Amino acid sequence: MKKADDNKKIFYTIVFLGFLAGFLKIIGGVVYMSRAVLVDAATSIANILSLIIIMYFINMSRRPPDADHMYGHLRYAFGGDLFMLLFYSFIAGILLPDLANSVLKGYKVDVYASVYSFSGFMTYVVVVFLTRRIGRVFEIYRKMTYIELVEGAVATISAFTGSLYSFYLDLAGGLSLYSILVFEILSSARILLLDISDVISEEIIKIVSEEITRKGLRISDMRLRQVYQGVYYGEIIIMFPEDMSLREAHKIIDEIERSLSKRNIYVTIHPEPSK
Repeated sequence: MKKADDNKKIFYTIVFLGFLAGFLKIIGGVVYMSRAVLVDAATSIANILSLIIIMYFINMSRRPPDADHMYGHLRYAFGGDLFMLLFYSFIAGILLPDLANSVLKGYKVDVYASVYSFSGFMTYVVVVFLTRRIGRVFEIYRKMTYIELVEGAVATISAFTGSLYSFYLDLAGGLSLYSILVFEILSSARILLLDISDVISEEIIKIVSEEITRKGLRISDMRLRQVYQGVYYGEIIIMFPEDMSLREAHKIIDEIERSLSKRNIYVTIHPEPSK
């Protein structure tokens, strides 16, 4: 209970610091006219909003199976990924006209843009430290935040050099960050599509097949699906030898099902005698 309470406090702290970092970067981008910092600020806000939504859907996915969700609610967790894509796509749509207008008209970057950008960057360093203390639930978010650190460094350098020499240096940083944003959207969309399309890797098929054949049984039909990342459900029809009793076959099947469940592969096996 104490660990759960501590994790909740850390989560709220991460959310607060995430919004604080985004606010600092918005000042640097809007008030002090840095397009690189503005792009970084927008992705930072999207990042922290995504975290809140992801946690909401993760909690929904932990509900036990019921009459309408016989395999459980694990797929609700994909809702967080979907909303994350929507947030980032919305941000990309808003930023594009502003970047295009900046290319045509130009602007003047104030050196304070880099100061606020660096302040937001250091705030994110604390966020990364906190996510390391909260466990595996934040593993995906931690990786996203590492990217935010890289983007924050690029934005700070771009704003500083842009204020000293030419806005083109700042704009180049902004366009680079925008390109990364678009790449992340496309890459994440591809991963999400694969995750929800019931693709089963050859490795999983091999694990299940070897577990069954090692017990002297033969697979007649097998249907597996990935319910969530690394969690599989399915049904298998097996053929058992004529000299094996049905009782003995069920005993072996129970052993196979228990063994596979340890790998998050939950199958129902139906035995049929060899023809």
